[in-house]
Amino acid sequence: MYIAMWSSVNHTIARADLDGQNFNVIATLGNTGPQGLVLDSAANQLCWVEEKAKTISCLSLSTFMVRKLADVPYAVALTSMALQGDYFWVTDRGNYSIKGSVYKCSKASGTCTTFLKDQNNPRGIVANSTVFKGTILFIIYPSYTYEPSGISQGNNCTFLSNLFVHIHEGCTTAF
Repeated sequence: MYIAMWSSVNHTIARADLDGQNFNVIATLGNTGPQGLVLDSAANQLCWVEEKAKTISCLSLSTFMVRKLADVPYAVALTSMALQGDYFWVTDRGNYSIKGSVYKCSKASGTCTTFLKDQNNPRGIVANSTVFKGTILFIIYPSYTYEPSGISQGNNCTFLSNLFVHIHEGCTTAF
């Protein structure tokens, strides 16, 4: 397993066996705090978002070198990330005056585009393409937020509960 660890001086990434044995730090990141760790086994790398730096970074699991993959320039506070195929899906929780967003970022080019905007505090995301044809995103919202904006419920878009939104490719959006 991989673990993002924060401290007052240096943030680190560590790995350990599932029982906690063989724990060791594999990267020291300075003052940038990793969130939303994603294992990209096809590229043999571990990637994450950095909330304050508004970036996606990756650690090579063969060389243990860290590289910045992408800037997410319009983000306010990146919180989580998921991988599906050639894209990272990234949530931005926003703040008290700016609503959050979900971004789609290319692994190859590092280009990020806004997928959903004006969202009420998205905090987590899971991407899956094995159950249905196309991309399915589960976006996690805190229970105190309202229905996500910019999404129309229909054949390809279903609200599962007040905590999750289920989005397929082809889901109608209002932006």
